[in-house]
Amino acid sequence: MGHPISPIGPMRPMGARPLAPAGTDRTMKRFLALALLGAALLCSAPASARLLARVEPGWSPFARGPVAQELTSLVSEARGLLGTDPERVAFVLARSPVQDGPPGRLLQGLRADALYQVGGEAVFEAQRLYRSLETGTGDPAELAWVRFMLANIHRGLGFDREAEAGYREALGGPEGPWTPALRFDLAALAHEGGRTAEARDAFLSWLQAYPEEPGRALVLYLLGEAEAALGTEPAARLRFREARALEPQGWLVRAETGHALAEGLLRDGHAGDAVQVLETLAESRHGTWEGARAQLRVGEIWEARGDVARAARTYAVLLAGGTTLEGAREAVLRLALLGAEHADRVDLTEPFPAYRVFYRPQPSLEEIAAARDPLAAQRALRGLAGLARREGRELEALSLLVRVFRTYPETPESGRAYEDFVTALEGHLTARLAASAFAEVALTYETFREAAAWVPTRETGPLASAAAEAYEALGTPSLARTLYEELQARGTRALAPPELEARILRTRAAEGDLQALRRLAQTRRDWRAYRALARREASSPSSPSSGNRDQARRTYLEAIGVAPGPSEKAELLAEADGLLAPERSAADLLEALQSRRRAWETLPPGPEREAWEAGERLPEGRLRYALGEARTAASLLRGVSELGPEDRYVLALAERAAGRPAEARALWEALAAEGAPLFSGLARVHLDLAGFPPGLPGPPAAGGRP
Repeated sequence: MGHPISPIGPMRPMGARPLAPAGTDRTMKRFLALALLGAALLCSAPASARLLARVEPGWSPFARGPVAQELTSLVSEARGLLGTDPERVAFVLARSPVQDGPPGRLLQGLRADALYQVGGEAVFEAQRLYRSLETGTGDPAELAWVRFMLANIHRGLGFDREAEAGYREALGGPEGPWTPALRFDLAALAHEGGRTAEARDAFLSWLQAYPEEPGRALVLYLLGEAEAALGTEPAARLRFREARALEPQGWLVRAETGHALAEGLLRDGHAGDAVQVLETLAESRHGTWEGARAQLRVGEIWEARGDVARAARTYAVLLAGGTTLEGAREAVLRLALLGAEHADRVDLTEPFPAYRVFYRPQPSLEEIAAARDPLAAQRALRGLAGLARREGRELEALSLLVRVFRTYPETPESGRAYEDFVTALEGHLTARLAASAFAEVALTYETFREAAAWVPTRETGPLASAAAEAYEALGTPSLARTLYEELQARGTRALAPPELEARILRTRAAEGDLQALRRLAQTRRDWRAYRALARREASSPSSPSSGNRDQARRTYLEAIGVAPGPSEKAELLAEADGLLAPERSAADLLEALQSRRRAWETLPPGPEREAWEAGERLPEGRLRYALGEARTAASLLRGVSELGPEDRYVLALAERAAGRPAEARALWEALAAEGAPLFSGLARVHLDLAGFPPGLPGPPAAGGRP
């Protein structure tokens, strides 16, 4: 969670100036001001280093209290120089012949304190001396101090677990001037270790225990940061307000605190104040990643507010003003992403290279996409996908999004890219389906089908539904049915269950499934469905007998019954003619003809119905003559406006059989005069043989064939 903090720390570079001389009349407030919020730390501590304040040397147990008479001069001088010249103190005390007993322990403690103040490599010698003092038999206050200092050394070296253990051991001893700093260190270690709730409670306890200490400002800032991390925003805002009232820029000790403060201001609607905090942080950490991070967050704020120009200029300033390699790479990526989306609407006047990156984003994005940083590569690929989509290269955009989540699957960016991909694919398929580009829909779906299933629980029903519709339109119902059945098996919100069932039935019917055709026809009462069923029944190889044709004939009649208008009924009758009039006996033919007539009678009265009825007089007249019904046959045939030679010959025979010889003679005379082959000759025979001699054609017996 950012860079660690240690307000009480043991080390500084060799020769660095200590914070205060020993022997001065310092109050506890001054000690804590130095320990927790020293001006040197606020102004000069590098962002990447641990923040190390110092305990006032005058508060060391070894720099206080009585001294053996023979050591008075040496100890007094050492105590006087400890704060101003610790190197000299360490040098002189190292040559003291006193080694044993309380005097030796006192000199060892003073020398350890001096080496601690010198810092650098001297700290390791100080650590050795403190360890030897820890095993001695000194008073409890000295032991607590030694453990505290050893913990400080561990803290400075990065051994936080050992440091925390040492602080807790020191806390078990008597309290001393170092106790507030020690308790703060424990809270800070919990904060840095991610134990935020524990840190929050420890900071609150510190504030209650030390209500008058100047270190309250830093503790309040850190407490506000902890509250924000725990999601207790009202408490975080309160702590930040209290801290700013005490020390407006006290948060600069820790970059994470500055970010938490800025985010709280932003949520409260104070975007300007948030930007000011972040810009101050960026300036104080100029040339570091912490500084770049703060500047980048400023750009994000402007982006979120829709001020693309200001966001782009913020990134451009970072790119041109000197930053880390990581900061420069992120600035280039963000500039390119902004340019890919807004270059045609924003006037960026920043100089090269920001201008080039913003207005020609593709090369920069391609370079980042090919680099080894997976997160940056994913974002660059998404930018390239957006650029392709805006330029109308939809399939390329989809392929780029697939690269994002298939190449780098274990990042948050992968999930976002996958959602964008599915949404874009669904929109593309829907648009192409509406444009009747069925082949394109089917091909695109098959191309990206596996990628769309990358998240097994994602609802991709609309994709499969669109592809199935395209397959139906392309005349491949089996492929459509496969998709519909997959959707039915796994469940989908894209189609209601009844609609999905209806589509499966429709595709099965289109494949020629008799059961599906019959169910579809009966369910929908649609004449087209009945016609499809009749056709399938008529051509079904399941039974070579006439049973299928009989069923088809009945189905055609049902279709005629539900057909919406005369045209549809006429179309069905014409198609069913062969089934309604099979070539069998005259009686069967007549029965079929009468069935067909009943079907024709479903047509509304009018010219179309009359024309069809008139057209039926000829076949019925023939059939009536074949059945021996001469009078009826003659009546029907006379009603036909145009008869061929063969039918006029039959009519003449029917007239003679019906007892109308004059009408028969007139018909034969007309036939004989025409010179028609066969029938003219037959007519002359009848005329020459007056009285119609036996042996010539006459009405057949009932049930015979014409």
